[in-house]
Amino acid sequence: MYVNITAAGIHLAETDVFTAFEVRTPLSEGELTAALAADAAEVSSADTASGAGAGGWGYFADGHVWVSRERILAEVEPFHEHVTRWREQFDDMIAYAAKQGWLDETGRFVRAHVEYL
Repeated sequence: MYVNITAAGIHLAETDVFTAFEVRTPLSEGELTAALAADAAEVSSADTASGAGAGGWGYFADGHVWVSRERILAEVEPFHEHVTRWREQFDDMIAYAAKQGWLDETGRFVRAHVEYL
């Protein structure tokens, strides 16, 4: 599974691959940080207006993107043909990440390696 972050936007890809998790981007670290901050601000504004929402994609820190678990679920679960099985596999991936220390202190964000294209 990976998150593709470009100047045109952010989207999730290869959602049935649970053995790798990364962010792929042609952006520089500064541009990546700005894109994630802009997404968070946009989502926060929309959430305030609607009273709901999955939140932004995450944030950049220490050379990694910390991706929102809630946002991944919001992007995939409503549309996946086999959502129960997908959720089991996703939860297994998150459990493995937790064992490796790849969740933030809140457990809401999972660390993703950044692959600069």
